[in-house]
Amino acid sequence: MKIYHVLILCVLFASCSGIRTLPEGEKLYTGARVSIVSNEKLRDKGEIKSIVKDVLRPIPNKKFLGNRPKVWIYNLTEDRNGKGFRHWLKTKVGEPPVLMRDVKPEATKKLIDAALFNRGIFNTAVESKIEEGKKRGRVVYTAQVHNPYTIKSTLFPPDSSAVGKAIFESRNKTLLKSGSDYNLDALRAERKRIDEILKNTGYYYFSADYILFKADTAETDKTVKLTITLKANIPPENLLVYRINNVSIESDFRLTEIDSALKDTSITDDVLFIGKNNIRPKVVLRSVFLKEGDVYSRRNHNITLSRLMGMGTFKFVKVDFHSVDTLHPGYLNAVIHLTPSPRKSIQLELQTISKSNNFLGPALNVAFQNRNSLGGAELLKINVKGSLETQLTGKDKNIFSYEIGPQIELIIPGFVAPFRIRQPRSIYIPKTKISGSFDYLRRVNYYDLNSLQFQFGYIWKENIKISHELNPIAINYFSVRNKSEEFQNLLLANPFFKRSFEDQFIAGINYSYTFNEQVITQQTSQFFIHFTSDFAGNTFTAYNKIFVNESADPRNPLTVAGIPYSQFMRFTIDLRNYFNLSSKEKLVVRLYTGMGYPYGNSSTLPYVKQFFSGGPNSVRAFRINSLGPGITPPDSITNTILRNGGDLKLEANTEYRFDIYKLVKGALFIDAGNIWIQAEDKSNVYSGFNRTDLISQLAAGAGIGLRFDASFFVLRFDLAFPIRKPWLESSQRWVMNKIEFGSSSWRGENLVLNIAIGYPF
Repeated sequence: MKIYHVLILCVLFASCSGIRTLPEGEKLYTGARVSIVSNEKLRDKGEIKSIVKDVLRPIPNKKFLGNRPKVWIYNLTEDRNGKGFRHWLKTKVGEPPVLMRDVKPEATKKLIDAALFNRGIFNTAVESKIEEGKKRGRVVYTAQVHNPYTIKSTLFPPDSSAVGKAIFESRNKTLLKSGSDYNLDALRAERKRIDEILKNTGYYYFSADYILFKADTAETDKTVKLTITLKANIPPENLLVYRINNVSIESDFRLTEIDSALKDTSITDDVLFIGKNNIRPKVVLRSVFLKEGDVYSRRNHNITLSRLMGMGTFKFVKVDFHSVDTLHPGYLNAVIHLTPSPRKSIQLELQTISKSNNFLGPALNVAFQNRNSLGGAELLKINVKGSLETQLTGKDKNIFSYEIGPQIELIIPGFVAPFRIRQPRSIYIPKTKISGSFDYLRRVNYYDLNSLQFQFGYIWKENIKISHELNPIAINYFSVRNKSEEFQNLLLANPFFKRSFEDQFIAGINYSYTFNEQVITQQTSQFFIHFTSDFAGNTFTAYNKIFVNESADPRNPLTVAGIPYSQFMRFTIDLRNYFNLSSKEKLVVRLYTGMGYPYGNSSTLPYVKQFFSGGPNSVRAFRINSLGPGITPPDSITNTILRNGGDLKLEANTEYRFDIYKLVKGALFIDAGNIWIQAEDKSNVYSGFNRTDLISQLAAGAGIGLRFDASFFVLRFDLAFPIRKPWLESSQRWVMNKIEFGSSSWRGENLVLNIAIGYPF
């Protein structure tokens, strides 16, 4: 019976080849084969073959497991009225067949010849041969090639004109290096480089098209001598160095509005402001790098555009330049058009929270924004979040909690400080961020947790890939109230937990550094690094030591306003590499490490600063925060409310992501990791870290994922199961041989479904 079913499936699948449904007399084009031949040893035959393949036309129908189901659907579906389900099935799911009559070998041969010529392979011979069967056909292209010509020299002839001198002086920065292969793309990049230099030195009307390359080839050694020249008869005004005559700013520009001449005007720092000023003129001028009398610079032009858009208060920014008049050649008037964004907005978001520890519940988030709260492009954000969670299954079902947390944040353009800080000359606006928040969490029948936070700091970008955040003031007050008798008994049984849940005053400084190559979309390999450092309590300890003559002691901690303060250092580093295997496939490798070290006034890290492992963005085969420390068995945690934290963390993840259909994505992944308590504690038999046990105590899991990716919103489902359990005996920790998908008891104990918003990393 099973063989019968398999045979039926094979027959059905074979019918999806797309060949059977072709019209009578037509033949399906199955693609082209490329053959590269040469009389010499080629330096990079693979690259030459790739150049040829890139220009082959037409592109054949895509195959899936050797068949073309889309062609089969297209030919089988009748679309009579051009609408409805049949039309959708034929045009959106189906794909029209590419036929042999669509193939034009002679035209393709010209494309191949041109592509090779642009790559320095000047003398080629391309032949084509059509191979046809009963219902299929293909073309074989054979290219007789040689190694690409190399650049012998690049000459910048001296020129008495100002433009010629500027080009000549830039010769040492040329991209056309001797010994490199001739490449049309490199010539285009060199033209762009020269044009950029001229644009930054005042040649506003100069065009890269005015730059010519003369190539002198030598057949004997296959080299090219390049000479860079300018076109003849360039209009004189295009060779002038231009200066800024005056600058005006239309601060409430609308495409449909009345003539700006009818609007009110004012002058600030010799700049004419037209229309209503929603933002203080001085604030706007801090982002304008076009100054009266300065030589025009494309760089200053772009910085002005980027800085004004980066303020976040304008929907559109445009700069128009106009020559003054023929009597004053070489001068430009600059008009900056600013279209304000809506000043205020409010957003209401209702969510359903589903966590890996079986907690489920609704969440409500209300967000208000004012993009110009104080008249200086300050961004004010006020958020109020609230949520209710309960556990539906497991031994702790019917336990529930609720949380409410208001947050206020003010982001100010520029650095705000009691002393002068030099503003970087960059396309990115540095910003000052002031934030405060309060979070109240009620674990019914256990405890109330209050957390009050305040931060003052700076955010700035070094370039498109590198960003920094420094918070010289970071304060967090953490307290636990209304502890139930059951919860107090749990704390008494574990002094480590007791110390973690004591009232804490955390005050210090933190810094983060981010390097992100994902913004460069064309890179095949994109590296990401996020580093954080956090220091707390040192200022108070120094003050007490110097002025009060008291030393910090965790057994009798010093206090601030009667509250013990925490003293620690904490570091994390998140390393990732995104390998773009194709437009529809990606491999992501991640390594995360974190370390905290309490000292001085503290014997443990505050609970809010400890590390946890397990959950949707961690080791997904284990429930949220359930791993570790070390070889701690999950069953030793007597309550879901109380989770073990650590001061050392290591995680590694590998995930293969692929497209399934349009917005639907898939993933295969393996995760590994754990946490540890470094110092040995007699009250916790699982404390104490030995680096020789690091690898042997790692937990590991594997799984599959399904994601609905609409770019602005990603809903993620990850189903995972453990393959290594570190709390078992050392010889039994690998549990792959115990996997039983058919067993309901195994599934209930081992399968973990993670539902989350966004990608895990």
